[in-house]
Amino acid sequence: MKWKFWEKEVIREVQKTVYTPIHEALLEFKENPPTPESLKGWKSERNTKYFLALMKAEFEEIKEDMVSGLYTTESSDGTAQLTGKAIGKSEQLRDVIELIEDFGNEREEENER
Repeated sequence: MKWKFWEKEVIREVQKTVYTPIHEALLEFKENPPTPESLKGWKSERNTKYFLALMKAEFEEIKEDMVSGLYTTESSDGTAQLTGKAIGKSEQLRDVIELIEDFGNEREEENER
């Protein structure tokens, strides 16, 4: 039995719905993407470094709070919810931190090939 969800037309519609806004946001850069030099310049700006330091400090604070038991409540469900929220936030912070730190590195690797 073939499920309707797995038909190619439906999958394309789901992909179109999910991915279109991201692609549209990047379309203006298709013809004229940032240069590796401009990306390096952006990463070395004081404001970028400050923003990155703030995110790293928040990430470390979540880890310290987790160890100190800040996310512990009277019920196991409450603890699980607070812990899950903290883990989700820390994963998002980590992803953005890594994105900023790695931003432009792929282009450098492509240019070296």
